[in-house]
Amino acid sequence: MDSSHGFEGTIRDVTMEKEIDEKIYQEKERLHVTLESIGDGVITTNPDGTVAYLNPIAENMTGWDEKEAAGKPLHEILKLLDEKTNKPHNIPVVKWLNQNQKLPPSKPVTLVNRKRTKEYTIEFSVSPLRNSNKIVIGAVFAFHNVTKLRTLTNQLSFQATHDALTGLINRREFEVRINQAIKSAKHENKNHAMLYIDLDQFKVVNDTCGHHAGDELLKQLTTRLQGLLRESDTLARLGGDEFGVLLVGCPIQRASEVAEKIRADVEMYKFAWEDRIFRVGTSIGLVPINKNTIDLTELLSAADSACYVAKEGGRNQVHIYKADDKAIAQQQGQMQWMNRIQRALEHNQFELHFQSIIPIKNAQSGKLSGEVLIRMLDPNKKVPDNLILPGAFIPAAERYQLMPKIDRWCISKVFDLLSQQKEILKHWEMCNINLSGQSMGDASLLRLILEKVKTSKIPASVLCFEITESSVIANLDEANQFIKTLQKLGCKFALDDFGKGLSSFSYLKNLHVDFVKLDGELVRDVAKDKTSYAMVEAINQVAHVMEIKTIAEHVETTATLNALKKISVDFAQGFVIDSPQAFPAISKTAMKAS
Repeated sequence: MDSSHGFEGTIRDVTMEKEIDEKIYQEKERLHVTLESIGDGVITTNPDGTVAYLNPIAENMTGWDEKEAAGKPLHEILKLLDEKTNKPHNIPVVKWLNQNQKLPPSKPVTLVNRKRTKEYTIEFSVSPLRNSNKIVIGAVFAFHNVTKLRTLTNQLSFQATHDALTGLINRREFEVRINQAIKSAKHENKNHAMLYIDLDQFKVVNDTCGHHAGDELLKQLTTRLQGLLRESDTLARLGGDEFGVLLVGCPIQRASEVAEKIRADVEMYKFAWEDRIFRVGTSIGLVPINKNTIDLTELLSAADSACYVAKEGGRNQVHIYKADDKAIAQQQGQMQWMNRIQRALEHNQFELHFQSIIPIKNAQSGKLSGEVLIRMLDPNKKVPDNLILPGAFIPAAERYQLMPKIDRWCISKVFDLLSQQKEILKHWEMCNINLSGQSMGDASLLRLILEKVKTSKIPASVLCFEITESSVIANLDEANQFIKTLQKLGCKFALDDFGKGLSSFSYLKNLHVDFVKLDGELVRDVAKDKTSYAMVEAINQVAHVMEIKTIAEHVETTATLNALKKISVDFAQGFVIDSPQAFPAISKTAMKAS
């Protein structure tokens, strides 16, 4: 018997399997580390929509631990809300998996964590997860935290559509909402209304106490106005001290009541700043928005015009726009004039005329004096019917702050034309040029005059600037500084339309003018009305006591001229002497005078 023992076995080379297992492990580890490291949240689900895995970012943002979340429905772990409505945003994972589709990135939604203590704005995408046989075995839910970017975007959007001081929507956004209201009025036959609110006496607060006080006033009034409106209404700051209100679904009668309530509330309001109390009012233009409203431009124009009419009518009142309103038609006519004035300035469509001013006691002095008068040229008409008198366009120019541009054009033109009259410059006594109240505070215009006097060969003593009493009263300090600066060069000043205001004498004491031009309404009746005669006589006497010479304008009859001579008025201007003539024709007048 053989006592030896033996073994039988097989040897299998598993090197390749080991390598495969190692590769699989490494791939899993690489995938795990990748998912653990990326900045986006990742959640994987099973085919039934239950959670299989959360990476750390997903755990942190949802507030769920991976082990706790495993096996729970996705909607329980991922609490999503619609960003605008704040309603639950459901994710039909199973339905998407059955469709075997990859969904594009979503619009931003709000993710609320487990304890409802934090919210994130996220964008997410969902992709099917397949095995080697292309069978769907789950889904990969990836979401990106865009909270900071969204916050910044919202801030920029808010800044673009809202006023920084009051927090109200601005003009641009207000116009968007007005456009929407116009569309609903046309297509759905709804009635809305718009209020254009302009604060009265706001400038007094700004000028007296500074812009900080003005800003605080606007913020306080914003709070008051918001308290008078419905949640569905829109309050906007249109700029400066102007507000707009859109009353949605509001017929004109109800809108009128709201406007009156706003007016009365602001009228009763007292604004306290340091040791001072101010009262402000509102001028309100009310315009209906209905199926007959044409467009935004027409609506805003009508609202602005209605507000302006309320202001011109005495302020602190409401004016309701009507298509056949004469006051509105006049205001809109001024807006059309504004466009014509701007075109005339751009295309040099103005012309200067000249009307003589003569000494009453010595009419044949041999010296030439007179006032420069501006005319606008109508390009659609032929000479001589193409001249438009200033009474037609100056009110619009004043309303829309165009007078400084007109004054600038006129002054430059006067210097140019006078430079061309060198041969008769020795015959000149005085050339009167009108300046508007708006130009009195224009430092650039003052620099223009100083430069023209410096560079031209025209003696400053020839120039006399006419300013109105009303413009001086509005800017007394600026007017005095303006006058003193030019008088140092030798220029003269005349106070025009003197006698219109009740404070004429008191303001005359504070102004160093060389001439007083008596108001034409007083001068016209001086020969036939005792009161006019007495007033002209009184003004003339006071002016002479102050060593100021007097000029009577609108002298249209010989009887008027004789009455002025009896009173001892110094100079006269009017049709009884001569009619205005084109500036180039001055040479002939000068030669006659000499």
